[in-house]
Amino acid sequence: MHSDASVLPLVEDNDRPTELLDKILESDEAHPPVNPYHMLIGRIIAVDDTGTSVAFSNTTSKALSVCPLERKDIGRLCAIQFIQGDLSKPLIMGLIHTQTSAGPGEIPKTSEVSVRRNGKQVVIQADDELVLQCGESCIVMTAEGTVYIRALYIDSHALATQRLRGGSVQVN
Repeated sequence: MHSDASVLPLVEDNDRPTELLDKILESDEAHPPVNPYHMLIGRIIAVDDTGTSVAFSNTTSKALSVCPLERKDIGRLCAIQFIQGDLSKPLIMGLIHTQTSAGPGEIPKTSEVSVRRNGKQVVIQADDELVLQCGESCIVMTAEGTVYIRALYIDSHALATQRLRGGSVQVN
């Protein structure tokens, strides 16, 4: 048993499992190194002819899955373990389901998406996540502030200065 006060309890008396999942996903605490023998929560970022990709602990990787996945599962949370404890071999154990999560291809009834037009701009808002998908291309924006862009080709062009900024910038 951990005596560390920063570790979240499994379930408090007044917490529902969905509230616990929200607490874990919204935590701003620094993430400890990934233990390859623990189950992780990740996000499906691509499902295509070349396989499935997942994002977890600030990294992305191709993954195998024990359950069938389709393109409409992109953006869903999933449970991940690692084959023989190898962090480069994630295995999707299943999709995360909560009372408000949608099944494949369904929009949760509790989710609200609003679209506003004022003549000069269009604003699309979603409570938890916004997924834009067209064929092989996909952009996923989460309420936590993460944006995933997945495509066969990405072309970025600027007529003036083009900047790439971040706490750290990694290329390949």
